[in-house]
Amino acid sequence: MIQITTNNDVMIAVFQQDINFETTRIMEEILRHHTYSNISRLQIDLSAVRFIDSSGVRLFISWLYPLKDRIHIEIMGASAPIKNVLSICQIDQFVDVK
Repeated sequence: MIQITTNNDVMIAVFQQDINFETTRIMEEILRHHTYSNISRLQIDLSAVRFIDSSGVRLFISWLYPLKDRIHIEIMGASAPIKNVLSICQIDQFVDVK
């Protein structure tokens, strides 16, 4: 689902499958169990994600928006369609999408 590693003050979250209605509940549980107090940078790898639906968008907004003022957040490896979804939903306004 999500592989999360921390190296010093950088957390890397690698999403290993699509983010949709069927997967977001488990992903939310995984993300909820991590602490972000000693993190200054969060890198999110979406290279294995082929599809994200509205549940996935909600997951990103509820997870990332509260962190945006204290952590630099980057999304990497997103395909053009995923980048388009992130742009339409204005997630790229508070997350650096590369």
